[in-house]
Amino acid sequence: MSTGYYLQVILSLLIISGIMWVVLRMTKNLQKQKFSGEMKVVDRIPLSNATALLVVKLREKEYLLSVGGQNVQFLETL
Repeated sequence: MSTGYYLQVILSLLIISGIMWVVLRMTKNLQKQKFSGEMKVVDRIPLSNATALLVVKLREKEYLLSVGGQNVQFLETL
């Protein structure tokens, strides 16, 4: 195997690594845009093992939610 072959393999690996790095950066930026951190759980009161009341703050408003098992129910705006 000649030196040219090894250079071609190394160049190919560098190109693939560069493409993977660009894709990784793009997905991180998309994730930051998708989840901006505007929603925050202010308080959580467990009612039983499977149910709880949550006070959630979203865009400067607070909401009372009931959470249990597979169910989330809006109760009221605070």
